[in-house]
Amino acid sequence: MKTISAENYCINVTDGTHDSPKSQPDGYPLITSKHLGFFTLDKDSANRISEDDYKAIQSRSSVEQWDLLISMIGTVGRVYLETSTNIDYACKNVGIFKMGGDESKAKWLYYYLSSPDGQSQLHSMLRGTTQKYIPLNALRSLSIPVLSDQDDMNEIVGLLWAIDLKIRVNARINKNLSDLDFT
Repeated sequence: MKTISAENYCINVTDGTHDSPKSQPDGYPLITSKHLGFFTLDKDSANRISEDDYKAIQSRSSVEQWDLLISMIGTVGRVYLETSTNIDYACKNVGIFKMGGDESKAKWLYYYLSSPDGQSQLHSMLRGTTQKYIPLNALRSLSIPVLSDQDDMNEIVGLLWAIDLKIRVNARINKNLSDLDFT
């Protein structure tokens, strides 16, 4: 297995805005590290920003289907894979691995970054004393292992994705059951 840097594996490795747009009652969600979850984004608790602020952030760091978001500050290493075509949020202080719509490569990177080896590599690059963070240049230099046979990579990703789909369905069933009032 060979490795390739994230900046050569991805179309681009960037991050969300560093500005702090004014929060307002309505508008677009501003996603930060704390909003990244297991197959979910917690948009409900995110601050809302104006359409002008949203457009300004999107011009620099838009998210598209099959891009990956990664927490860079505080709890570093949370990974979210955007599977939707309807992106209605902007990002602040979140790493963005731009995949150019390549679903297979995106899923491979998602599984690597979620793995113990990927998490270990991320945590070895942490900086800061009071609040831990990973610099953007460190994300760009991450070593991504790749197989020489794309069919083998696709087969592995397909198997893992099928398992994850079952986990998501079971999680929804469990949530629905826990929401029921049996009294």
